[in-house]
Amino acid sequence: MKFFWVLFIITVGSSCMAQNRMNHWRMGYQFGLAAPVYRPGLDYIGGAMDTVTLGPFSMDFRSCCSMICDTSGALQFYTNGQWIANKNNDTLLNSGHFNPGYASDVFYHHGLYMAQGVLIIPKPDSSNIYSMFHETFDQLNNGTTSPLHLSYSEIDMNRDSGRGEMILKNKKILIDTLVQGRLTACKHANGRDWWVISHEYGTTRYYKFLLTPDSIYGPFKQNIGQNIFFDSDNESCFTPDGNWYATISNNDGALDIMRFDRCRGDFYDCHSTLLPTDSTPYWNGVSFSANCRYLYVNSLLSLLQFDLGAGNIIGSEHEVGHWDYYCEDILGCTDFEFIQLAPDNAIYMSTWATTKYLHKISKPDSSNCNFIQRYFKIANYNLSLPTFPNYDLGALEGSECDTLNKPVKDTLFKFSLYPNPASEQLHI
Repeated sequence: MKFFWVLFIITVGSSCMAQNRMNHWRMGYQFGLAAPVYRPGLDYIGGAMDTVTLGPFSMDFRSCCSMICDTSGALQFYTNGQWIANKNNDTLLNSGHFNPGYASDVFYHHGLYMAQGVLIIPKPDSSNIYSMFHETFDQLNNGTTSPLHLSYSEIDMNRDSGRGEMILKNKKILIDTLVQGRLTACKHANGRDWWVISHEYGTTRYYKFLLTPDSIYGPFKQNIGQNIFFDSDNESCFTPDGNWYATISNNDGALDIMRFDRCRGDFYDCHSTLLPTDSTPYWNGVSFSANCRYLYVNSLLSLLQFDLGAGNIIGSEHEVGHWDYYCEDILGCTDFEFIQLAPDNAIYMSTWATTKYLHKISKPDSSNCNFIQRYFKIANYNLSLPTFPNYDLGALEGSECDTLNKPVKDTLFKFSLYPNPASEQLHI
């Protein structure tokens, strides 16, 4: 067992989240008022995450909160699912109405209430173009609401004097009834391309796309895990090494933990359970530790830890944190919402109510993870966290799909030519 964990640590040690593309976190929700106000944020500075006061700018983030930096750590753009701001906090050129639909145009104001509703990843083999997958929702005939399409847009940061411009807008790549948000991605085993994951509503069907330098392939379909019926504000994520995936459903506590084949894009070895919803409702957050051993899952009141190295992963569940019922005022109770692994390898947690606090799992790589409630008091009110894939994940060494790093072998080619001699046509 000791030998196994030495190999485990060596294997995942290079997969930690110390990456420049997620250095700046933009947050803040001013009770639906989109007026320019000072906003809270977290920045990765000098090896640690710290609070910053930003603005004033006008973007409100509900649960849809997405952004990206370049490889040097400079913020490029950010979005709340309804509009996109450039690094100067102005509307990104040509991005108006980029995500049309009932949720974006009518139902919500000042930010979509859809966790992981926008996914931003660098386009493979490009230093200046970013790919963006995004959803909104529309009304169904029975009165319910659901995303009816998954869309794709591109942003070129060489445009508008380095402030960026949307060069491809709202290209629909999947037409179906989908779950709200939960858009996640993982690097292909070749270390260049990306697997992008979505899910059909009310079924066990996953949709998987492969983003390459020249195209988007798919959707590839797979049925695995539990049906997803409750999807209003839930997270999904991969381990930093891309070998495991987890997703949670809030109202029924349906948790799926499964392995992922980065080469073929297939899920397998699924571990499922239903977490209790009577004593601790609204299961929202999932995040893996940087060493890929522990999974953290939280409800409104409880924080659980699962050990992927245990013989019985579901049986390894134990509570590592419970809300202490702190409320600063009638609106400001600090119960639990979303969690995200940060570049300092700690995991941060937002609050379900709109408060000025963030919680922290300071040692998520350990069974004694040291969960600290109200670790940060931030500059203004907030209820969201940005979510990121592991942008720095490299090729899977030794994989049959690690084709980009393999030398080309000398090959003896044989040719035949006919007819010979030829006057008008020659066949090779």
